[in-house]
Amino acid sequence: MNTDADGYVTNNSCGRRNQPQTEWKLDGSYFLSTSSLNHEIKFGGRVREAIGEDAWSYPGRNLWHYHGAISGVQNPGLLAWLGLPPERARDAHVVYAYRGGPVPLVSEYKSLWIQDTMTMGPWTFNAGLRYDVQDGVNEPGRVAGNPAFLEVLPPLEFEGNDADGIRWTSLSPRLGLTYALGAERKTLLRGSFSQYPAVLGLGMMEQVNPVGGAFAWIVFIDSPGGYTGFYDDGEEYAVGGGFGGFDPANPTALETSNKNDPDMNPELTRELILGVEHAFLPELVTGLKITWRNVTDVSEWQALFRNSSTGEVKTIPATEYIPDRVVSGLLPDGSPYAVQTWAANPVKWSFTGGELYTDGSREIDYLGAALTLTKRLSNQWMMRGFVNYNFDESWMVPSSYFDNNDPNRARQGSIDGQIYTANSIHSQWQWNLNGMYQVAPDRPWGFNLAGNLSGRQGTPVGYVRWVAGLDGIAREILAEDDLGDFRNDDLAIVDVRLEKEFSATGSLGLTFSVDGFNIFNSGAVLSRFNNLGAGNAQWVNETVSPRIWRLGVRLNWR
Repeated sequence: MNTDADGYVTNNSCGRRNQPQTEWKLDGSYFLSTSSLNHEIKFGGRVREAIGEDAWSYPGRNLWHYHGAISGVQNPGLLAWLGLPPERARDAHVVYAYRGGPVPLVSEYKSLWIQDTMTMGPWTFNAGLRYDVQDGVNEPGRVAGNPAFLEVLPPLEFEGNDADGIRWTSLSPRLGLTYALGAERKTLLRGSFSQYPAVLGLGMMEQVNPVGGAFAWIVFIDSPGGYTGFYDDGEEYAVGGGFGGFDPANPTALETSNKNDPDMNPELTRELILGVEHAFLPELVTGLKITWRNVTDVSEWQALFRNSSTGEVKTIPATEYIPDRVVSGLLPDGSPYAVQTWAANPVKWSFTGGELYTDGSREIDYLGAALTLTKRLSNQWMMRGFVNYNFDESWMVPSSYFDNNDPNRARQGSIDGQIYTANSIHSQWQWNLNGMYQVAPDRPWGFNLAGNLSGRQGTPVGYVRWVAGLDGIAREILAEDDLGDFRNDDLAIVDVRLEKEFSATGSLGLTFSVDGFNIFNSGAVLSRFNNLGAGNAQWVNETVSPRIWRLGVRLNWR
């Protein structure tokens, strides 16, 4: 597999994923009355086991080549540090050597819950509590070494582990209140509060599995005579670093350099929703909903380094990083950028290729509103629509975040001890309107005509430069001052449908339809190549699918 100087990928990778799940669930409900309250009590429990088994490979020798111009390794200082000839910087390229195999991962989820729905006149109360336990293991397995760099990535036989003992337990309360206003109860006032944990995914198991998948990134000097930009046997190389839990200093280790913090808690989301609905007509209802959301214990991956003097492996604060290099150039609007990059002091620290997965000190605050409209089918037509607007989505990044994190300007937004306002990370607004009109439904030739209109703000591009640091870490460095300075096109799509139903017999019917998707053939850009060091920077990567017409026939029976 190869990525050339323009960022284009030739050849490909292949793999398979086998992910069976087994679930046992028991639930029930009980109705009773206490004084003026009516209760509907729901309760239950569930045990679910998810098994993941992935196999992945790259054609030939399990290698992925990157041209040195876009991977950031054509740097004389980096080559000198690796012991390669700095005067050959233009001939320096990168190969990622892969080792991995189909190793079973098992996650287990256990849940218990109880909820009481109480009604009394115009009032409806909901109160519930849920208890979750999440954990998992890596089962035994073996993996072959990388055929091109067998001494760097040798074969391994693994006996399994408990994923560093990571185990999440959590209590999740749910509260809700609805009040029907007025004698006719046409207006509903709603409020709810809920708290729920993140899901412990199979990836958290795999990252501490030494045979689950690992890369060594290797800088080589391309010699004349071979295929340009490809590693040929005998060419001079040095191991620049590892990732995916691979430590080049300990290639036969039966544990990864990744670590899971067994004492960590899951990300916890608290959500408060306030809303009002009003029925102007029995079939016409509008609503307004305001959502506040707070996420705490935002998980993070902290790089692990080995102290060159003591051999101790630990995370390090931003004060242990030194200036590396300045990447500069022009942004798409012609304005210049110059970003200082940082690397862990390579004299004192060496990157182990691993990261610690643990609780972080960051929080996320969100405030948004949604306006909805529902017109049920009457008088031959129906309509539904909504408008969502995100007023604020702020990442709270305290100065303590940098006690164990990288000070580089990453795409995710590392801002020195400030509130990072991240409205730009997602679309700030989106809307949808769809409806149907029945044309002469009482006539034999009558038909239905429907349409769907949707739109949203364009997503941010996030222009970056790839930089290979002196500490053996390849990073994406944000070139923009703020993620969201450059966005893809705003989206507006119109779809239509025409259908006609025929009764074949008393119990059978046929529906013929014509659907038109993106009928105005919008070519809105959904994504662009964002590496400013590549020749294809700013080029369009993905657009909205062109206009499509579809003819359909559906058989109905009663």
